Amino acid sequence: MTSIRIAEVMTSEVLSVDPELPFAETIRLMEERRVSCVPIVEKGKPVGVISERDVLRSTGRAIRGEAFPERTSEVMSHPPITIGSDASVDEAIAVINLKRIRRLVVVDGSDQLVGLVTQSDLVAAQTMAVARERDLLEERVRSRTDELEKLSRRLERLSMADPMLGIGNRRAMEKEMTRLHELARRYQRPYSVLLLDIDEFKKYNDHYGHPVADQILMQVCEATGSALRTSDSLYRYGGEEFLICLPETDLEGAATTAERVRATVEEMGLPHAASGRGIVTVSVGGACEPAKGELSEWTVRVSEADEALYRAKEGGRNAVELHQA
Repeated sequence: MTSIRIAEVMTSEVLSVDPELPFAETIRLMEERRVSCVPIVEKGKPVGVISERDVLRSTGRAIRGEAFPERTSEVMSHPPITIGSDASVDEAIAVINLKRIRRLVVVDGSDQLVGLVTQSDLVAAQTMAVARERDLLEERVRSRTDELEKLSRRLERLSMADPMLGIGNRRAMEKEMTRLHELARRYQRPYSVLLLDIDEFKKYNDHYGHPVADQILMQVCEATGSALRTSDSLYRYGGEEFLICLPETDLEGAATTAERVRATVEEMGLPHAASGRGIVTVSVGGACEPAKGELSEWTVRVSEADEALYRAKEGGRNAVELHQA
């Protein structure tokens, strides 16, 4: 991956605006150019960024009666997180993972704006690099067995991730649940599982369209991840539904985590005009594998969490329900 530089994968045709530009004009330009992120520059140097998330938050506040921002500088995130155009894709991925962001502003040696690189660009570049290495290794398989095995492990990791959200997919979830259950069986330690569903997501999708709905999925995913411990793990269970594994966690701990996740999403205040609440919310169902007693299969815990999630949604949504043994 070190042979691929940011300059090879970045988008160089980038819309940028002055911080004093009216915020409404910035939104208009974003809609016109169909971009989700705009660098804010002064004399060619990035001083901030505006993302769809910033637009949604500002719009949400305005809906709730707060003043709508006049200038772009009032809304932009600053200082921007930048990376040099001569940096490697691996370095960019490390920054994105550390900062938990989806895009980087690219600058040259004089800190002048030269482009923008997204998480999708980096994943595509990584996949392209893996494919190149695989073709080369297939030609030299007899003499390069060790390198071929390393490549296979890298491809395995890629196959365990959701391509849009960057979290574990259903396959990764099943592997982790099996491991967690085996540890619980061996050491008689509890674990819990949560199922989270975005309330009235179909209505959101129908009202705002697929691109904006995808952004909401990413934002809810990011918010959920920020509310978890480092030992917890988040997976895309299907569609707008997420599964959370909570090792060494009893039912009380599961309830605390579930409520923290629910409140974190609600506090974002993301607009949802098709919902009765006017904002994006989630419902959460949970179940716990007890520390002692006969252990059932982990699929039973997931089914119990799913039943609890159903009760949460039937009870009015934006709620937490737990399975009581």
